[in-house]
Amino acid sequence: GECVLREATCPVAGVLARTCAVCGDVQLTTELPPLGHDFVETGRQEPTEAEGGWVDYTCTRCGEEKRETLPPLETETDALTDRRKNHEKALL
Repeated sequence: GECVLREATCPVAGVLARTCAVCGDVQLTTELPPLGHDFVETGRQEPTEAEGGWVDYTCTRCGEEKRETLPPLETETDALTDRRKNHEKALL
């Protein structure tokens, strides 16, 4: 029969074994691929011009958490300065 020796998890492969019905020896093992994380958004702080924001994610399978940072919003002054620098480079 078949028996799962180790369940697959998000980061780790599992192992499935087939045993001989007559003698009980393991005849074949098969690797079960890792499941991979299934992250969903669980929290968010939008960025402002003064400070960056973030997005929190949690894996629905194992509960692992991660955070993605968001840069501060570009101010109108920053945008004008960047355009001016690009224009000056183009003229050189």
